[in-house]
Amino acid sequence: MTTVEKPREALFTLLLDYGITSIGSKAKPKELPVLKNKFQQLLVHMLLTNNVIRITSSKGWTTLYEEPWNNTIFTLCKREVRTIHVLGEVRAVYPGEDMGLTIRLEQLMQLIPQPIKPLFIVDLKYWNILLDKEKNLLLNQISFTLSVLREYLWDLNLALTSTPLDIVDKINQFSGHNKIRIEHRSLDKVIEEYKTSKIVVLDPNAEEPLMPRDLDEVEVYIVGGIVDKIVPRQGLTSTLAREYGLPTRKVVLRGSIIGVPCRINKIVEIILKAKYETHKDIDLAIKLSQSRIDARWRAYREIIEYTRRQGRLTIPRTLYDELSKWLNLSWKDFIQAAKMARTEIT
Repeated sequence: MTTVEKPREALFTLLLDYGITSIGSKAKPKELPVLKNKFQQLLVHMLLTNNVIRITSSKGWTTLYEEPWNNTIFTLCKREVRTIHVLGEVRAVYPGEDMGLTIRLEQLMQLIPQPIKPLFIVDLKYWNILLDKEKNLLLNQISFTLSVLREYLWDLNLALTSTPLDIVDKINQFSGHNKIRIEHRSLDKVIEEYKTSKIVVLDPNAEEPLMPRDLDEVEVYIVGGIVDKIVPRQGLTSTLAREYGLPTRKVVLRGSIIGVPCRINKIVEIILKAKYETHKDIDLAIKLSQSRIDARWRAYREIIEYTRRQGRLTIPRTLYDELSKWLNLSWKDFIQAAKMARTEIT
């Protein structure tokens, strides 16, 4: 059986088997997670509620969202006629007699690789050394990581390992209703189940950069649950990788980690964008995920390097044009970076 990584592609495969290309939901908007991709929104809701899609005859539906896949346009519809909302009900729009069929979560799971891949693991081995403020920052990053994953995959692609028993409620408090895989076992025990060598630890101190080919090959990405904004904790992720004998990769932008977002959710976002949106162009994925501050710091570094090569403390306006091609850089931030480097724009 052919498998697909994206849950919505599993849904599209099953719908095609029934000859259906349009579905509609009567779920109230407040019940659904807010996602850009409305099929993802529907599927995450289905996962969280263990709901089914009933294939029935429906009338009075209009197009809300479209997505092409496998030479077919799939449509998500909304109902215009007044009706009593059935909480969470999902219907396939089928212009004919009722088919009396349902699509269940178990059917979707049969089309998704098992064990699920790619899997993103945040290891919480160092939780107890973090300050309370850092713990909250980490929980926020996990919550944002879940939101990013839901745009492409879903909750089952995220796991937490070495999770202290007493923080599960806090995780749910920050992330809301979820199906994150929360493991109290250590990292090595969990990855043993995968029986694969296609595992990397994402570490800014790694010797080798993450390459486009890695996006096809890696099945498990591991991130250390470490926040060092208040207390420097350099090297802990490297220590984690050495302890378990795992290879490491760093996400770089034109050979440097400067300008690469360091938050867990942003690193995961870069990988997902590179894998599913930018055709494995990691630099472009970084630009799309980059904050203004990240871009400004990288511009500052590039300006310093430029003045060293030229031997003078002036830079041309055209340097902005060059940098903005691969940095999320505004003219205002370029001026600020130039001031930081004590250079004059000519």
